[in-house]
Formats: sequence, C-alpha cells, structure tokens
Amino acid sequence: MELQTGSAAPTPPTTLQPGEYHFATGVFQPRGFEGNIDSSEEHVDELYEAALRGDTLPPLTIWWGGRKWYVVDGHHRAQAVNRVQLDWKQGKLKTGVKPAVLDGVAVEVFTGSLNDAVAMAASLNSKNKLPMTKKDKLERAWKLVALEDPTLSKSVIATMTGVAERTVATMRATLAEWVRRQREMSFDEPQPGDAADTTWEQMKGGGRPSSKDERWEEAQAEKMARTLGRVFGGMPGKLPHVFARAIELYSPNLAGHLKEHWGEERAQELVYALAEDMGLTVPAEQV
Repeated sequence: MELQTGSAAPTPPTTLQPGEYHFATGVFQPRGFEGNIDSSEEHVDELYEAALRGDTLPPLTIWWGGRKWYVVDGHHRAQAVNRVQLDWKQGKLKTGVKPAVLDGVAVEVFTGSLNDAVAMAASLNSKNKLPMTKKDKLERAWKLVALEDPTLSKSVIATMTGVAERTVATMRATLAEWVRRQREMSFDEPQPGDAADTTWEQMKGGGRPSSKDERWEEAQAEKMARTLGRVFGGMPGKLPHVFARAIELYSPNLAGHLKEHWGEERAQELVYALAEDMGLTVPAEQV
C-alpha cells in the first residue's frame, strides 16, 4: 500500500539515526526473529558489545518503501544499535562516553523494486554466518514464490534459499490452487503477492492460520468488508432483510453458520427487523 500512496525516495542517505530505519521482518528477514531465537539473541549480543567498543559495523542495506526506509539486510546489527540507544537513554550504560553509533549508522541504499529487494535479501541472508533453519529456508522460498514474479524461476528460487526445485514446484502448485479458491470466494481478483501474507505452514493447511493466529482472520475480514462496501455501498444497512435473504440464497449453510456465530439474540433482531418491514408481528415462541 505504501508503494501506491507514498512518495518518491528522498536523496539517498549515507547514515541514518536509530529510529529513521524500520523493520519489515516478515518480508526481508527469514531467520532469527522466529525459530532460531537462541542463536539470534547471541548474535545480537555480540554486535551490541562490538558497538559499545566502537567497532565499525558493516553498513545496513536499506530500501525506500514509499514512506519509510526499511532494513533489507543487517537486521541484527540494527537491533543491536537500537538496544544501545535504549540503554543509553535509560542510563544503563556504565561508560559515560556516548557510543559513536548513536550519531548515525552507515547505510547503503538499494534502489530496485520490492520484488528485487526481497530476492536480494534472500540472497544476502543465505550467505550470513548465522545459519538458517530448514523452516527459515522454506518460508523464504514461499515468500519468493508468492511474489509470482516471472523472472524468479524454480532454479533461481532454489539457489537463493537452499531448498530443492521440486519443493518450489510444490509451492507453485499450492499457490495456484489457493488463487483458484480465492476467485471462487471473493469479488476481487487475487493480485500477485496477496498470498505473501500467509506463511508456508498456513498454506500447507489450506491457506488458513492456526487457531491462535487471529490477526490473519481479522485482516481477511477487513478485506471482505472493503469489498462489500465497494460492491453494495450502504444498501445492506438500509435493507438488512434483503441482504439476509441474499445470504440465504447465496449459501444456506453460510446462513446457518452466521446464526451460530452471532448467537440467538442477534438472529432474533434480524427476524424482528424483517417482520417490521413486512408489517407483521412475530410471536416470541416462533423466533
């Protein structure tokens, strides 16, 4: 969304202050922050100590997303610097000398497209000293497959992420089936990259999250609500009984599921609204 509504990139910086760069770990970081947590924390601790000693850290690779600079490579370095900044502000550092990294972090700007940046992040992370777990590699491969970028062949994705080409082929077949289901379920044509919000673990389970992941469900509900708004406007609120009947015609089973979800009280309200529109009185025992 930022790419469509944001602005052109400003003059490329050579340094940024902590807080001027941002994370999109689900897009650019396939490791560490999920899964290989112990190794990741140890790596950040080492970088934190290096920053306090005044060691020169390699530049962060950043990319302009329309409104913010995002870290494409160097997440652990950036996290270490952010920790230094927080500890300095809270007076936790034993030394009275201000760490040099707080005056600016060296950065290098990547100017390609979002797809190019994701691919580049995958390539750089595959060479990182902190090893990727099998799950990390699969999730990174899925992110690249979900971009539906024709320039990313099976062999390219396999090489970038360290998974087998047959695994990439399986992911592509799974994505094609997901797109087919989305077309059946939605008024909107699925757009390239839509599936990137879903993890490979979720996609293997049918493209749905675990019962603990409510954020995905809320995001899907908001998307459906926007679609309903574009198609129907305020009509459902003005003619609720017509809209309810349309749901029944669309799918009797769905109407039953909605009744279970809303509960008897809301179902009764809908029946009374329908009766009032028709000029009828409904005995309570019939509701």
